[in-house]
Amino acid sequence: MNGRFSQRVVSLFWFALIVLIPSFPVVFRDLGLIGPLIYIPVATTLFLLLPRYGHFLSKAQTRWLMIGAFCLLVVSFFVVYPIADSGIVGGGGDRDDALNRATGALLRAEYPYYEPTYMGNPISPLPGSLLIAIPFVLLGNGAYQNFFWFALFLLAFGHHAVDQTARRLSGARAALPVLFTALVLYPEFLRELWVGSDLPANSIYLFLAILLLARVRRRWQ
Repeated sequence: MNGRFSQRVVSLFWFALIVLIPSFPVVFRDLGLIGPLIYIPVATTLFLLLPRYGHFLSKAQTRWLMIGAFCLLVVSFFVVYPIADSGIVGGGGDRDDALNRATGALLRAEYPYYEPTYMGNPISPLPGSLLIAIPFVLLGNGAYQNFFWFALFLLAFGHHAVDQTARRLSGARAALPVLFTALVLYPEFLRELWVGSDLPANSIYLFLAILLLARVRRRWQ
């Protein structure tokens, strides 16, 4: 019992550090003081309950639930992104514009850091980010890469069993709580996604690179 209690306390600490703290300013800005007072206990309760759902769903049910939730995330982007990008609600952002402008200039064999964004800010993505974004800019928008890398993250989480929950549940049932944590409990992630920021993609492909290196290292040991 003490071991399980200690493990749960550690999990709550990391959950607060990774999810609750970054999301606090978003909830407070949009809902005022009542927002965090509701968000923190509700998010913590759901965080404790979500991993248990995998035990009650079949693999097929979990897979279809994940596909449906991911499609809902994609649809929400195409609905909210034009509104957020216009600056009418939430002020928008220019990280997507910076990535698209710089990558477009790179494809034209031009120096990518001359032209500022539409907000007048300098281009900040480094050359590696521009190279990674090329296929998505060619598709129309560098912001699309967030969905590609997030899908790979979910696959990697379930396949590689990166924590004890994944080892117990395996596959899609391990990744399902991660997906719903992002959708339900992490407004900062949704905000970055909806304004077309490249920060979600940056974080995810760095994590996947570390995961790959760790896997290669284990194979060589």
